[in-house]
Amino acid sequence: MMNRLGKLLVLVNLAMSLLFLALALAIFFQAIDWGWKEARKELGSRVASEIDKRSAAVVGAYRTVALLAPGLKNSQDSLAETEPFLGNNHLWYREQLKQLQSADKDIVVKEIKFNEKEGAPVVDGPKGKRRGKPVFDEPIPDITKSYASYVRDLDMKQKEIDDSDADIRKLVEEERQLTLKLNGTADKDKAGKLGLYALLEKEADAQANIYSEKEYLERLLANVQLEHDLYIGRQRQLEQTLARMKKLRGAR
Repeated sequence: MMNRLGKLLVLVNLAMSLLFLALALAIFFQAIDWGWKEARKELGSRVASEIDKRSAAVVGAYRTVALLAPGLKNSQDSLAETEPFLGNNHLWYREQLKQLQSADKDIVVKEIKFNEKEGAPVVDGPKGKRRGKPVFDEPIPDITKSYASYVRDLDMKQKEIDDSDADIRKLVEEERQLTLKLNGTADKDKAGKLGLYALLEKEADAQANIYSEKEYLERLLANVQLEHDLYIGRQRQLEQTLARMKKLRGAR
């Protein structure tokens, strides 16, 4: 047990020694240059130290502040003058937006008047000061409802379209059933139910056959009637002949 513990401590000591050696080498070769009496050089050029870099950054920051200070003062003054208008303008904007989005009644939507010279909308604030609300121009004739109203109209139209689609599908199904009744399901190769067209054609063929048979029977009947008349005539002649023979026999 003690032997293993000793070996473990040796390994730990070796690892820590290598770690500190690497740290020492990194500090020696990658030392931070905070500033020397004589600036170090690389390839004949002076290399700025960290203190020189940070001093130059501070000087540049002061210069930037000096350049931006006048504009910042103007912006702060403009903000102080504009702040009293922000609340009312924002509430007015929200009211207009609410009317455009969810008004229940018909509304009048107008275009915003635009100043082409200034490249900005015209406002009703002090002249030269853009602190007022936009000035409206002529009404837009094609827009008379809010977005919510148009959405409801669209839903209603879509419902009408869906109902019409259902009616059309119903009519198509009825038409299909009528077509099946007219055309049937029978064909040359498979047995099926005959349609009305086929039944009419079959009935027409049957009627034609009946008409042909009728004409044949009528001709046959005419011949029979003629033979009947001939037989009746011969019967009458025979009866007359028989009557005369009876008279002659009685006379004897």
